Amino acid sequence: MGFDVGVAAAVVRNNHVLLVQEARGPYEGRWGLPKGYVDPDESIEHAVLRELKEETGLDGVVEGFIGLRSTKTCLLYTSPSPRDR
Repeated sequence: MGFDVGVAAAVVRNNHVLLVQEARGPYEGRWGLPKGYVDPDESIEHAVLRELKEETGLDGVVEGFIGLRSTKTCLLYTSPSPRDR
Protein backbone atom coordinates (compact mmCIF):
# COMPACT_ATOMS: atom_id res chain seq x y z
CA MET A 1 0.00 0.00 0.00
CA GLY A 2 1.39 3.41 -0.95
CA PHE A 3 1.17 6.66 0.92
CA ASP A 4 1.57 10.36 0.20
CA VAL A 5 4.40 12.42 1.65
CA GLY A 6 3.89 16.16 1.96
CA VAL A 7 6.18 19.06 2.76
CA ALA A 8 5.71 22.64 3.96
CA ALA A 9 8.24 25.48 3.90
CA ALA A 10 8.55 27.49 7.11
CA VAL A 11 10.21 30.71 5.94
CA VAL A 12 11.02 33.05 8.82
CA ARG A 13 12.62 36.44 8.30
CA ASN A 14 12.83 39.29 10.82
CA ASN A 15 10.45 37.40 13.14
CA HIS A 16 7.80 37.17 10.39
CA VAL A 17 6.52 33.92 8.86
CA LEU A 18 5.77 33.72 5.14
CA LEU A 19 2.19 32.61 4.44
CA VAL A 20 0.37 32.00 1.18
CA GLN A 21 -3.35 32.11 0.51
CA GLU A 22 -4.85 28.82 -0.64
CA ALA A 23 -6.22 29.16 -4.18
CA ARG A 24 -8.42 26.04 -4.27
CA GLY A 25 -9.51 22.99 -2.38
CA PRO A 26 -11.12 22.66 1.03
CA TYR A 27 -8.96 25.46 2.47
CA GLU A 28 -9.53 27.94 -0.38
CA GLY A 29 -9.02 31.51 0.82
CA ARG A 30 -7.26 30.50 4.03
CA TRP A 31 -3.64 31.30 4.84
CA GLY A 32 -0.93 28.71 5.42
CA LEU A 33 2.63 27.68 4.73
CA PRO A 34 3.70 26.99 1.14
CA LYS A 35 3.21 23.24 0.82
CA GLY A 36 2.67 20.30 -1.45
CA TYR A 37 3.48 16.67 -2.12
CA VAL A 38 6.79 14.94 -2.67
CA ASP A 39 6.99 13.48 -6.17
CA PRO A 40 8.09 9.85 -6.62
CA ASP A 41 11.91 9.55 -6.50
CA GLU A 42 12.21 13.18 -5.24
CA SER A 43 14.03 14.05 -2.02
CA ILE A 44 12.14 15.85 0.70
CA GLU A 45 14.64 18.72 0.52
CA HIS A 46 14.12 19.14 -3.22
CA ALA A 47 10.34 18.93 -2.84
CA VAL A 48 10.11 21.68 -0.23
CA LEU A 49 12.32 24.01 -2.29
CA ARG A 50 10.30 23.21 -5.43
CA GLU A 51 7.02 23.97 -3.68
CA LEU A 52 8.41 27.22 -2.26
CA LYS A 53 9.47 28.31 -5.78
CA GLU A 54 6.19 27.22 -7.41
CA GLU A 55 3.97 28.96 -4.86
CA THR A 56 5.98 32.14 -4.14
CA GLY A 57 8.65 32.56 -6.82
CA LEU A 58 11.28 32.53 -4.05
CA ASP A 59 14.43 30.42 -3.86
CA GLY A 60 15.43 29.05 -0.49
CA VAL A 61 17.88 26.96 1.48
CA VAL A 62 16.90 24.08 3.75
CA GLU A 63 18.39 24.82 7.17
CA GLY A 64 16.64 22.21 9.27
CA PHE A 65 13.71 19.97 9.97
CA ILE A 66 10.79 21.09 12.11
CA GLY A 67 8.52 18.09 12.45
CA LEU A 68 6.72 15.10 11.05
CA ARG A 69 2.98 14.48 10.99
CA SER A 70 1.03 11.35 10.26
CA THR A 71 -2.69 11.03 9.69
CA LYS A 72 -2.78 8.38 12.43
CA THR A 73 -0.48 10.10 14.94
CA CYS A 74 -0.57 13.80 15.78
CA LEU A 75 3.16 14.41 16.26
CA LEU A 76 5.99 11.94 15.92
CA TYR A 77 9.04 14.18 16.29
CA THR A 78 9.84 17.83 16.81
CA SER A 79 13.36 19.19 16.77
CA PRO A 80 14.33 21.87 19.29
CA SER A 81 13.66 25.42 18.21
CA PRO A 82 16.70 27.68 17.57
CA ARG A 83 15.92 29.45 20.86
CA ASP A 84 16.38 26.18 22.76
CA ARG A 85 19.78 25.36 21.27
